[in-house]
Amino acid sequence: MELRLEAEIAGAATAIDADCKRAELAGYHARLGRFDEAKSTIAALHHRYDSRPNVAISSWVNLVEGLIGHFSDMDPAARDKVLRAHALSTAAGLTSMRALSAAWLANMDYCRLDVLAMSDHVRESFRLSNSTHDEIRSRACMVVAQALHLSGKYMQSVAWYQRVRLHANRIGDDATLGAVLHNMAWLHMATLRQEKFTGTVNSAVASFALASAESTKNFDDIFGVRTLPSLVPILRAQVLSLKGRAAEALLLYEAHLTGPHYRGAMRFRANLFADQAWCRIAMGDHAGALQDATAALSSLCLQVQVDDLAAAHTRLSQVFSALGNVNDAEKHGLLAAKAWGTFANLQLQISINLDGLCENFSN
Repeated sequence: MELRLEAEIAGAATAIDADCKRAELAGYHARLGRFDEAKSTIAALHHRYDSRPNVAISSWVNLVEGLIGHFSDMDPAARDKVLRAHALSTAAGLTSMRALSAAWLANMDYCRLDVLAMSDHVRESFRLSNSTHDEIRSRACMVVAQALHLSGKYMQSVAWYQRVRLHANRIGDDATLGAVLHNMAWLHMATLRQEKFTGTVNSAVASFALASAESTKNFDDIFGVRTLPSLVPILRAQVLSLKGRAAEALLLYEAHLTGPHYRGAMRFRANLFADQAWCRIAMGDHAGALQDATAALSSLCLQVQVDDLAAAHTRLSQVFSALGNVNDAEKHGLLAAKAWGTFANLQLQISINLDGLCENFSN
């Protein structure tokens, strides 16, 4: 993809067209985790255009700045930049940019589990694009695929993952191909977690989840993907923990959950510290488990997604039960049951909101 974009920059008809392509290349670099290169390009565009604004350039700059924030540390404020790109392109009648920014807004809405906004933006993106708009369609299809997967409709999601791969392969977008592997791996883990914590354990899902976690690391090593590097071993730690391999999971948590190596979103931390606490319980380290449980409690915040919240309360209930704290164990058990119920309702909402789209989509 990089070589293609560089060729398009060299062959652009105007300086504006060339700089739009430079911004697109910066967005690709951001998706690969090459943030210094992306920021350098955007800084150069600011230098050239801040004194003589161009709406196409401004739209691209805002979109890429949003992608840098999203992929560097999943900053919720990144969405504001993408919203601005969407507003500018809408006002200027830049249909393709509007469709692309709508697809990325849908992606960020999915990360916030805002089902209605996600559905509206993904439909807008499809309405304003066609099957030849591979970058737009690959992202929009990704949103649908991962949302269906999260809702428990994995077999329906497979066809959408295949569409993502089709569009990404056409333009050589290895960043998106890598994202497919990452998203599927996280969602396989989430499925395993939900089944285990709500009482329906599937050993085949457990094996598949671990294999998916391994494949993401292999892909990243081959293609040099550097976005949120600590999250791959953290993913593997969660799967190992769910499979009862606490000692192996704890080694990964201790190496990657805290300190300079950890670069992850706040919304994961409560669940991860609670899971690490459970691993310490399994290893007989009650003092360390209590310390991690305290860290998990302090990390609970509005940014925590409901499935991560449910998992955190489940683990905290197990930890406090093992520590002999019956009242806290019962409290977190009740909170876990409530959160899992809320998540099940969210899964139903996703299914309802995307059913029509799935029936009518032709490519």
